[in-house]
Amino acid sequence: MRRKLPPLNAIKAFEAVARHEHLGRAAEELCVSHSALSQQISHLESWFGLDLFTRTAGRILLTAQGRQLLPACTHALDHILEASMALLQQAPADRLVIHCEPTFAARCLRGQIQRLRSALNQVDIELITNHQLPARLPQTTDLVIHYRRPPAWRKIHMSHLMDLDGFPACSPSMLTRMAPVQTPDDLHPFHLLHSEDRTTWINWLQSNNVTSITGERGTVYEDFCLTIEAAVAGEGVIIADPVFCKAELAQGLLVPLFEETIPCASYYVVCHQSGYQRPLIRQLHDWILKEYAIPQPE
Repeated sequence: MRRKLPPLNAIKAFEAVARHEHLGRAAEELCVSHSALSQQISHLESWFGLDLFTRTAGRILLTAQGRQLLPACTHALDHILEASMALLQQAPADRLVIHCEPTFAARCLRGQIQRLRSALNQVDIELITNHQLPARLPQTTDLVIHYRRPPAWRKIHMSHLMDLDGFPACSPSMLTRMAPVQTPDDLHPFHLLHSEDRTTWINWLQSNNVTSITGERGTVYEDFCLTIEAAVAGEGVIIADPVFCKAELAQGLLVPLFEETIPCASYYVVCHQSGYQRPLIRQLHDWILKEYAIPQPE
């Protein structure tokens, strides 16, 4: 008997929009334009002869009929995903794809790839770096290492990797040309160096009751590796940490100014639940944790 089913692309569009309650984010997840996604929703509503969404105050919300349809669509798409992942896992793995935050990739993984390959029977590694996480964990990604928590990803295995605490530090050359630093307020004449945003400096100054300095000033580098290089070159003061700045601190290229620390980031290791059952991906996951995990204080 021929199945009278709604169009699959329209179902995928409906499920994504319903989950995000936002056309733009759903369009980004599905890699389609805003207008193309709207057309898919309109097509599905015409197919049913029902309104599945209401548009109000910049949000798109499910109607009663939409809420009735959503669980079945989500369940069906999840089953298709699981079946697809099961088939992909039957193929012999010739490479592993790691989606990684750029600073962790540069400061921790880059020099250790060959050790990692040796531990994984010489499998090839594809290392993809990005400051942002996709709205949905790609099927082709085997492992994610990032400080951003997954945005409503479903059916994942997530492990805490480490928490990073930072402290002010600068180059010895900067210390020689500036007035002595004895209290946090003495940082006033120093140029502040930021990574990605100014939040870490703002938090450190606030936690140490510094009111004479605004954390809004200074230079922002999107990539923390550039921030570290700028600090070593004597451009300003950085919130350093003992993991990503380990070499510079050990070599005396950066000098800690205060012992007081501030939480900077928490890193996580994430993979598909089904992928975690694969021995090779489990080995990759466990190797990362063994090499880089920092135990949380009790």
